[in-house]
Amino acid sequence: AAAALANLASDSSDNRSSIVEAGGIAPLLALLESASFKAREKALGAISHLAHNHGIQEAIAAAGGIPLLANALASTGNVKEAKGFEELYSLSAFAVAQMASGNRANQLGLAEAGAITPLVSMLGSPQPEMQANAAGALAALAHENNENQSAIARTGAIAPLCALTREGTPRVKEQSASALWALA
Repeated sequence: AAAALANLASDSSDNRSSIVEAGGIAPLLALLESASFKAREKALGAISHLAHNHGIQEAIAAAGGIPLLANALASTGNVKEAKGFEELYSLSAFAVAQMASGNRANQLGLAEAGAITPLVSMLGSPQPEMQANAAGALAALAHENNENQSAIARTGAIAPLCALTREGTPRVKEQSASALWALA
């Protein structure tokens, strides 16, 4: 069901509004605590698509989504040993980026819930998609937010972001440069 909601949410803003009006946020958030990695991946995909809209970002936050998303990131552990779970962790970072984009309250809430440290750790992943999504999430958290800029810099994000602008794939370079720009 979460995969179907993700597909619907990706299609149009009307579909996203319909999902919210039908009470779709709470079940998706509940899936973030599922033992099934696939269920969590599909829920993260749906949440990422839903969070394109500021009003829906707020509804997800009001339903308790901020700590659940931060917990999804915190479960990444050692990203260099994350074989088989790369997609889950990458989607977690992408969902955080979507939730933080243009939303100061969510930026601060995600930082307070502990999203920054796991994102910085994900920059060290050998997986380009995970690196790009982590850098994108850090950019979204830092954008025009002095508190988060300082917190991200204190975690040691600048050195790996600089390295990724030189050594990453084109998308990784772009996202890393965007994060560095947001930190400036």
